[in-house]
Amino acid sequence: MTENLLAKALCGHVRKALATMRLETAGGGEKEIRVFEGYLSAQRTDNSDEYPFAIVRPVSGRIEREGTSCSVDIICGCFGREETAWQFAVNMMRRIADSLAELHWGILQSRFVLDEGMEWEMAQDQAYPAWVSVLHTAWTFRTPEDRVD
Repeated sequence: MTENLLAKALCGHVRKALATMRLETAGGGEKEIRVFEGYLSAQRTDNSDEYPFAIVRPVSGRIEREGTSCSVDIICGCFGREETAWQFAVNMMRRIADSLAELHWGILQSRFVLDEGMEWEMAQDQAYPAWVSVLHTAWTFRTPEDRVD
């Protein structure tokens, strides 16, 4: 449950970080970057019109008595036929990483603490003309939360 709240909070943060970016679409033209929680739209079999996008996805975690750690990947996808189009995926990832690094004390919504260091990767094999980069983040937060039954 709290992992889902973290994903939702991160989606809001990513939307703000990418708000001024507009990138090429598969159909031509440009549009703002859509942010998804978990996965691309499940109703579509062809997700090519979803580009550009960012997906916030909790991928693993560890629950202990005093708290929870959660790994969250932020997947950045863009489209482009020019030789340097892959750089847009890196630029998206970097903009998000920089905005997370600027969090006061590394804390999101007074609750989720960003662990030191983030990692990123770009797969060797890309599905040209689609480009994807992934930002790996790690978070900790207090669980279980105080609640009244």
